[in-house]
Formats: sequence, structure tokens, C-alpha cells
Amino acid sequence: MHDYIKTCPHCGGNAYLNQNYSYKARSYFVFVKCDICGAQGKIYNSREEPAAADWNNTACNDAVSAWNMRTPEQSRRDPEEQELQTNTENRRALS
Repeated sequence: MHDYIKTCPHCGGNAYLNQNYSYKARSYFVFVKCDICGAQGKIYNSREEPAAADWNNTACNDAVSAWNMRTPEQSRRDPEEQELQTNTENRRALS
């Protein structure tokens, strides 16, 4: 079974495993995608249908691992709070 899927690093939305089938390549493309902003992770190829394998095959596990691989998460702050912090740091640098 694959690891827990982390939230989106861009917007904090929930992310899910997705699949697309290519008739030309005759295989499935598996990736993790955010349901809010549409950000997606690296795409992996699978000859077997991921849903039929209960989303537990090499491609699914690799897609989740790639999505979850990040630098340590920073705390999400309100944009106004971030601007206030930046202005305060700039004032300190000028004094």
C-alpha cells in the first residue's frame, strides 16, 4: 500500500492519485494531482490499471513518494502577516 499523500505544497489542498490511459502507448499514466490548484507530481507509467490493482502497484507508490518528497515544510501564514513580517525585516535592515 502507498504512503499517506501529503497536502499540496502550493495551496494546501487535498491531493489524490489520478490515472490517464494512452491508447497510443497502451499504458496508464499515474500521478498525484491537487484538487484545488491542479498542481501535479511526476508521471509514472503502468501497464496494469491502477484502480484494478487497488491503487497499489509500483507506479502508484512511486507517484506518491515523488509527491511527498519535499524540503521541510514551512508554516503557512496569512499573506497580510507575511507582508507585515517582510516590512518589519526591511525596516530593521535599513536602520
